[in-house]
Amino acid sequence: MVRKRDGSKKPVIRGLIIPEQWNKEGKVVDITIQTNREEVYFVAHNKTGRELLEYVHQEIEASGKITERLNGTVLVTVKSFRPIETEATGKSVGYQ
Repeated sequence: MVRKRDGSKKPVIRGLIIPEQWNKEGKVVDITIQTNREEVYFVAHNKTGRELLEYVHQEIEASGKITERLNGTVLVTVKSFRPIETEATGKSVGYQ
């Protein structure tokens, strides 16, 4: 879900990190953020986007620049993110 925080100019996306593409060795090289509203955001390959590769199958909240491509896909250039943790366990939500 995309929303703007009060006082923030960057939209905030909350969703699950899902692998989209792997290299020949089986390592994840492309990811998306998928929201509970079935929105899909392809993650750009900037420094912060590469850091998100460590959070596959975990829920995160990210902010950054969102652009729609000519083919209709949506790209997010993540500027910052944080893992979403449950209160009970203190661990990130997602599939482990």
